[in-house]
Amino acid sequence: MKYIRVRKDKHNIKHFYVQIRLAGERPIYNSFYSKKAAEKFVRQILVSSDQGKLLHHQDKKSFEELARIYLNEVSINYSLSNEQATVYVVNRMIKDLPPHPIKLDILNYRDRLKTVKALDTVRKRITTIRLIYQHAINEKLFSITDPTVGIKTPSYNNERSRRPSFYELKLLCKHSSPRMWSYIRLAIQTCMRRGELLNPNKKNIKIKDGYLIKLKNHKTHKKIGERVIPISKKSKKLFDKVTHIKTEAFKTEWRRLINKTKIKNLRFHDLRHDGISRLFENGWAIQEVALVSGHHSWSSLKRYTNLKEETILKKF
Repeated sequence: MKYIRVRKDKHNIKHFYVQIRLAGERPIYNSFYSKKAAEKFVRQILVSSDQGKLLHHQDKKSFEELARIYLNEVSINYSLSNEQATVYVVNRMIKDLPPHPIKLDILNYRDRLKTVKALDTVRKRITTIRLIYQHAINEKLFSITDPTVGIKTPSYNNERSRRPSFYELKLLCKHSSPRMWSYIRLAIQTCMRRGELLNPNKKNIKIKDGYLIKLKNHKTHKKIGERVIPISKKSKKLFDKVTHIKTEAFKTEWRRLINKTKIKNLRFHDLRHDGISRLFENGWAIQEVALVSGHHSWSSLKRYTNLKEETILKKF
C-alpha cells in the first residue's frame, strides 16, 4: 500500500508526505516539496521491491545506534573539549528526534531550533546529523537513506569586527594575573592563535634583528608543514618570562577574567583581530601582515582587518 498526502507546515509550505507499506518491511516514510519527486520515489521503491533489491531497511539501525557508532569511531579523535561538546549535543538530539527520523522530522527539528537557538548552533546540529548518517553509509556500508539530503542549513554572517577598547585593555590588565596579561600582550603583538601561543613545541631561532618561531601549519591550511613567524625582541622576552599552561586551564582562567571584568562579547581570538588590524594601521603591506598572521589569501585575511576610524583620520 502507498499513500501520498499533502501537508502544510507552520510557514504554509506544501510537503508531499509519502508512506509505503510492504510485506515483511517496516513502513517507509519520506517527504518532498513536489508531487513529481514523491511519485518518483514511490516508483523506485516498488520497482526495487519487485526485483528483490529493496535494501532500504535491511540494516534496521536506529538513530541512537548510528550516533553511538559515530561517537565511538569519529568524535573520539577530536580534542577533549570538542569531544565533550559533541557527546552533549548528540545526546540531546537522541532525545529530541524519533528512533527512525525521516526528512520531515529533521525539518521540524530545524525549525524548532531556530526559535530558541542561534543560527550557528542550528547549522552545527543539522551538520552533525548529516555527518552521522554519512559515516554510517560511507564507512560502515549500512543500507539506509540519509534524511538530511536536500535540507538547507540556515545561512548567517559569522564575521566578527570586535576589538577591545583601550578601557577594556586597562580592565584586563588590572584584573588578570601576570601570566594571563603576558599572554594577552603576546596575542596582540604576535597575532598568534591561542593554540599556537600555548604550544610547548615551539622552536625559537635567533637572527640579527629579532627571533623567528617555527610552528606546524594550522589545521585550516591544506599544506602540511611548518610556518615561520617573525617576532620582536620584546615579544621574545615575554615568551621567556611566561610559564606554560594547559589549554583547558587557560580557557577557565580566561572565562573567569571576562566574568570578573564584566566585558561583553569579547573572545581571546579577538585579540588576534586587534593585532592584525594594528599592523595595517601602522602601514604594513598585505604581504608583510600575511607573513606574520599565517594567512595564505587576502579573502581570509581581510576578515581580520577591522580598522578604527580614529586612526585613519590621523593620516589626513
